[in-house]
Amino acid sequence: MAVSSDGVVTATVDATTPSIKLVVDFTATGSAIKATAATTVYTVTVTEQTTGQQVRGISSAPGGAIVGIDGEAPFATGLSYVAKAFGVTGNLLATSTAAAITLPVPATGMGTWLKSLATPSLSCNVTTQTLPTWEDDIAQGVIRVKNRPDPIVVSDVRQFDTGTLTVVTKSAAAEAALLALLKSSGPYLLQMPNAGTADRYVTVGKVSRSRPSNQFSDSWRVWTLPLTQVVRPPVVGWSVAVPGKTYADTQAAAPLYSNRTGTYLLRSS
Repeated sequence: MAVSSDGVVTATVDATTPSIKLVVDFTATGSAIKATAATTVYTVTVTEQTTGQQVRGISSAPGGAIVGIDGEAPFATGLSYVAKAFGVTGNLLATSTAAAITLPVPATGMGTWLKSLATPSLSCNVTTQTLPTWEDDIAQGVIRVKNRPDPIVVSDVRQFDTGTLTVVTKSAAAEAALLALLKSSGPYLLQMPNAGTADRYVTVGKVSRSRPSNQFSDSWRVWTLPLTQVVRPPVVGWSVAVPGKTYADTQAAAPLYSNRTGTYLLRSS
């Protein structure tokens, strides 16, 4: 666990997803606005300084306190989380000091993670059978000119990577978990920290799964996942389910309808 020097940001490794859980509280003792945060803070943002990425799902936080999760944190990288508090007009009220932490590569597991951006509890660790051969397509027009040996070639921009990942699930439970992930909304985050490849956001095309043998009792499945790399989706408008948190957890801090008008509420994971 890591806590910023002013006590505003607390970061903890969640090994099950794996992700970084974040608690932000601008009413903490060391906060520059501890005396007024409860009545002046309307929204809160958290940015991871190493990647420069704003954490998804942390936004409206009247009162200056919110719980979130960074399911997109890179492995084995020094991370630094800074929170900012804003008033109802969007005016900056305060900036926290940084909470520094590292998300370790899991000591056990199969090395490849396919993660849900909206529901981290759906993220799956899978056994890789075949790594993708990434292809970077490009649209080109070739014009052959009479009496001229060299053609005129007109090219579009080169496209993002596409490739096919083959993975294996070894139980009915693992099969159901991966199917649930693939039926949820994409895009997804693909992380292969042991494969020497960069994290990337992907969509998954038509999926096929088969038994590696003809035995009825065989619970193994081989999955073929056609992947297309995409840009990181914007964070605005996203709701992210924090594992272990439910709507009921918000009732203590915000019991009245007036407390909840325009606020961000944690949905169950």
